[in-house]
Amino acid sequence: MRDFIDFNNIDTIKSLSKDVIVDNCIELNYLYNKALVEGDLEIVEVLDKIFFC
Repeated sequence: MRDFIDFNNIDTIKSLSKDVIVDNCIELNYLYNKALVEGDLEIVEVLDKIFFC
């Protein structure tokens, strides 16, 4: 069983390894789109660095 990752915690998102990012790409993409709609720019900036660097 896989461990639960709290994607709503910005510090957790910043510390993700590339393997975890690849394995959870769909969830992170959903979080990115949700943050855009809700106007949570802090999470959007963190996810921008992960996806577009």
